[in-house]
Amino acid sequence: MSYEELTKGGKYNVELTQNEACLVLKLHDHGIEALSQDEIQLLYNIMAKLKDQIWP
Repeated sequence: MSYEELTKGGKYNVELTQNEACLVLKLHDHGIEALSQDEIQLLYNIMAKLKDQIWP
């Protein structure tokens, strides 16, 4: 399946909690390997928010 058929890209706005924003910074600085299982679940929540903006 090609996801290119589903979106053209663009600008998407997602509201993050403070914990989610902190996780994004930690992920950027230390990589996914540094995340705990709870933090990985939080990352999935962030990705779900983005997905809902890209493909409601």
